[in-house]
Amino acid sequence: MSSPPPGWDDILDDDEQILWQGAPDGGLHLTGGLALSGFGLFFAGFAAFWMAGAASIGNSVGIIGMIFPLFGLPFLLIGLYLVFGRFLWDAYVRRGTFYTLTDKRAYVATATAGQRRLQSYEISRDTPIELIQGPPDSIYFDTAPARTDRTTPRNRIGFRYIQDGRRVLSLLRDIQKDAA
Repeated sequence: MSSPPPGWDDILDDDEQILWQGAPDGGLHLTGGLALSGFGLFFAGFAAFWMAGAASIGNSVGIIGMIFPLFGLPFLLIGLYLVFGRFLWDAYVRRGTFYTLTDKRAYVATATAGQRRLQSYEISRDTPIELIQGPPDSIYFDTAPARTDRTTPRNRIGFRYIQDGRRVLSLLRDIQKDAA
């Protein structure tokens, strides 16, 4: 058995072999959440309208009238994030993401905003695998609860926007066949 590449020797099990490594496409992908973008556009538009109205009224009130329109700025920024920023943030996170598939697990490593994180997901016979054809392709093999208090939507976890999706899908199926 060959030794693991540098940096992986204390992460992998002694009998674990790396089958594939890759990274997601780091470009902008405007997918999903069109309703959220529409809401963000409405939210930002209303905030801009409110700020303009407050500024026109505030000219006659003095210094407080000049500061009052700034209270709408956080709402404007939230709306702009919902329209554009979330796509930019997703691309930024993907540029700091690296994927590894071994004969036992899938690893997702991220390094963004000064924070490094390595997550592993065991691949078993029962692991549901979903291929979303691109280009680039995405393969999902796990879910995690979304950050919300009222409902339990699930975020899909996997190798997003990869170039060799069909090959990785084949490797995942082979792992499932060999799993005990």
